[in-house]
Amino acid sequence: MIGKLFKKIHDNIWMLRSFPKTLYFNFRYLPFSQAIRLPILLYKPKFCCLSGKVRIDAGHVRFGMVRLGVNSANIYPNSGIMLDIRGDVVFKGVCVIGNASYLSVGGGQVTFGDSFMATAALRIVCYEAICFGDGALVGWNTLFCDNDFHSVVDNNTGITNRHVGKITVGDRVWIANGCSVMKNSSIPSGVIVGCNSLVNKPLDVPECSLVAGSPAILKKQNVSWVF
Repeated sequence: MIGKLFKKIHDNIWMLRSFPKTLYFNFRYLPFSQAIRLPILLYKPKFCCLSGKVRIDAGHVRFGMVRLGVNSANIYPNSGIMLDIRGDVVFKGVCVIGNASYLSVGGGQVTFGDSFMATAALRIVCYEAICFGDGALVGWNTLFCDNDFHSVVDNNTGITNRHVGKITVGDRVWIANGCSVMKNSSIPSGVIVGCNSLVNKPLDVPECSLVAGSPAILKKQNVSWVF
């Protein structure tokens, strides 16, 4: 019994160490009726900028439903999460983002659907819109970036490309480790994206299919993943 108690304390000691920043974050962003429940727990957070907005858009708000920076993968540093929030972040329900992750919202809005899970080393860079459906699972060391950061000019026509574009991820999508999902991309519901794949356009594939490659192409149809 004592051993189990000490293990429980050890497993949750991060909550105590990060409690001041957790408290600040909740009461800075959320209405008092939500903040008092401490629905967002931070683990080793680093604040780069907190000038944007954060909200929880869920029917039932409860303690610890959003956990950011949790030490869930030992192959990456136990370094928590870096938060750079100058745009909007919306949580539709339960959300867990693992250690060594970076959330940079330079503008626009990032929306996490209910039951979102990212193992570790998640990198999100948003300047327009990135939207995850419900039940999305993201493997370690995956990048979502809706911005090229630099424009490209056609020297013949003088036309400059639009360097930002929305990313949409459907419900119950599994994106395996090492993937990159870039601007103007969309992934249908139920799709599995194989490891180290590149998604840089709307995927014209059926739901519940497997894609892989750089760029990702259809490999299999009528498949489902099991958590």
